[in-house]
Amino acid sequence: MNRTARLVLVLALTVSAAACGKKKEDGGSAAAGGGGGDKPAAASSIKLDKVAGLSIDVPGGAEVGAGMGDGSMLTGPEIGAMSVEVAKAAKTLDEVKTDANDYTPQHLKDEKLADGFAVTWDNSGSMGANFFVEVHRTIGGKPIHCSTTVSKQSQADAVLTACKSIK
Repeated sequence: MNRTARLVLVLALTVSAAACGKKKEDGGSAAAGGGGGDKPAAASSIKLDKVAGLSIDVPGGAEVGAGMGDGSMLTGPEIGAMSVEVAKAAKTLDEVKTDANDYTPQHLKDEKLADGFAVTWDNSGSMGANFFVEVHRTIGGKPIHCSTTVSKQSQADAVLTACKSIK
């Protein structure tokens, strides 16, 4: 995804996440409890019908909407906004690190997972602090891409944990 398209997506996700954070749980919604106060909200398991029928554990729950391509967009107060999709092709760790260089990464970290890898970094731009999470896994023979760009470290940490929980 090019830099301009990613910026537009980040802005749309930020607006969507802000709106979602004001919603209360309703009985028929895909959302689960909110994360008020200093205590982290409990994780809720959410089925991702558009993502090979997999499920993800999201702290505080989330609203699930249509993502780009074969994916889902999740928004919630604990995660901001994140994308989970079946990728067209698996990426390598080196490709993700090269892509991260477009954003002048600081604190770039990578982590090997049993079925893939995670890369996190942050930077400061014209819109302030940005925290990036890119997780690439192969589940059931399908390349799964889970990612976010948010303005809070706590949301990036929650997304990283959620991406690792996909099953």
